[in-house]
Amino acid sequence: MCTLVTVRGNPTTTPIPSLLSILINSSIDDSPINEMAIATGALIRQGASFNFAKFVHATLNFVGVTGNHQQSYHLENCRVAYNLYDKNDHMIISNKGFHKRVSQDTMLNFTIELTDQVLLQINKTLEKNNDKLLHPVIKAILKKLDIDDIIAIDGCEIALRESSRDKFPNKGVGRNKADGSSAVPSIKGHAAYSLIRHNFTSIDFTEAVENEREHLNPELLARRCIVGDRGYISEDLEEELLNNHADFIIKGKKNMTSGIIVEAYGDNNRKLDDFIGENYGNIKTACNDQELDVTVKTKKGHLVRIVRQVNPNTKSTRKGKDKDDTNANEDSYVYLRTSITRDRLTLKELFAGYRLRWGCEFLFEALQQGNCFKSINSSNMNVIFTFILMNIISFLLKLYMTLQTSIDSKKNLCSFSILKTNTKFEVFNEFFGSFGFLKKTQFYLVMKRTKEKILQYCCISHVSKRDIKAGKSNAVLFDSILN
Repeated sequence: MCTLVTVRGNPTTTPIPSLLSILINSSIDDSPINEMAIATGALIRQGASFNFAKFVHATLNFVGVTGNHQQSYHLENCRVAYNLYDKNDHMIISNKGFHKRVSQDTMLNFTIELTDQVLLQINKTLEKNNDKLLHPVIKAILKKLDIDDIIAIDGCEIALRESSRDKFPNKGVGRNKADGSSAVPSIKGHAAYSLIRHNFTSIDFTEAVENEREHLNPELLARRCIVGDRGYISEDLEEELLNNHADFIIKGKKNMTSGIIVEAYGDNNRKLDDFIGENYGNIKTACNDQELDVTVKTKKGHLVRIVRQVNPNTKSTRKGKDKDDTNANEDSYVYLRTSITRDRLTLKELFAGYRLRWGCEFLFEALQQGNCFKSINSSNMNVIFTFILMNIISFLLKLYMTLQTSIDSKKNLCSFSILKTNTKFEVFNEFFGSFGFLKKTQFYLVMKRTKEKILQYCCISHVSKRDIKAGKSNAVLFDSILN
């Protein structure tokens, strides 16, 4: 495993007093950001020609607002934003000088530390206001399942320049594109994302060819339910999750290995006692029930529940294939593996729970559409990861303002759209443009106006019939799990 960058919300330097302390300063030269740069070795002394606070504020403004129409990030765009950000600073940095600064190892170390600091502060806000932010239905689900959170595990590839290929140990080749064209050099972000609190638990960045299963830390996931694809969970990892009191709901494969049947139910909860003691493969091929709910004992000795349901979106189902055609039916089934027992969630509730992972898809869509996350036009690894982390900080700051809006308005967090808060750029235009220039009272007025805009433009007014049918509304899915 070769993890290139990791974000956990565990800063190595002294935690900042509050998130706003890095944003509110009447003088950009007095920002705690410069002190953080000194602590991480990125800045040797105050008063140097390159101002780290100015770099952070200008880049965030470019990423979160002015760079919203950029499909690809170019370092020159960021340099121009840096030179234009502070109108009182007439010192212009050249392209060569800017590239030299941003490409240093110390710059990446500083940006990782800043990201961890921001993530830590947001986690503190979430913990402090947990009861105010969570919908009553979500609280009831957590109590019903006896867990603290629901974590979606997924990944997102970021395209890079062809010239960056040799910078990777394995040449950074991703998957071939859907249209059949060859893969381009890329890196992959592996995110553990809280569907309850709309925030990262952790995120790792690797080559796109890395094994996904090596980027899930079971020790960090106690009393949580993990929702993800089969690529992230192996049988050995299943056992680790069970040993750490973590639940999982994973999409399985029709040919997956299983174990010996302990209990089995078919359509309408019909008991299938004839199959008890047999291998799971026997019931899968011999039983034509459209719904199967089977508990098996694996070779490792723990109990795993395997459920299947007809997928209405497959061609064989839509065309009405013969029910006795086993191969046709096998192709139209969806399988899930889970540690959650029947007395905690029914089969239909499990499938609703699995569809919650759409929340992670929305996360990556928000990063790509709202924060210049699609591709990076650079071959320097420090530049690439510095900019990726600035994207994440931009996302986190928008989340922070949404949390504050949720608390002040007494609306639960599910009332706000993650896509709208990241793509309605006019909402945050004044907010990002005010970093480092205003005193506390002035900045609080900017925050107040920003929260009013979030309430006006970023609330979920209604859920479309299409999203309900496709299972893309977390609010509807949470309700179906509970009721």
